[in-house]
Amino acid sequence: MTKDILKDEILKDSELEHVTGGTVAESIDDADRFEALGLHIYCTDPGVPLNDLYTETMIVLQDTYGKFGVRAMTYGDDHRANRYFVDGKEVSREDAWKHIYAQFGK
Repeated sequence: MTKDILKDEILKDSELEHVTGGTVAESIDDADRFEALGLHIYCTDPGVPLNDLYTETMIVLQDTYGKFGVRAMTYGDDHRANRYFVDGKEVSREDAWKHIYAQFGK
């Protein structure tokens, strides 16, 4: 009975990509990935007020995506997945990272 009730609520993989992951956690993971590649993302400037550190980090993160040919729409909340674009075409997060890693020979 439960399966019958929920049958219209089950999402396809293509739909899940737009509702899972994302959010602040996705942006932080992206920043960690860039840091692992040797790029400085996190703002640690002692002159920046504590409540501005996140904003400053997100600005650096956006600039860094751009340096590698990726445009990312990050929402900074807990329910909208980030969106990624390469050459003006929307791609999955995984494909965006493949594009970035390829530039590092990975």
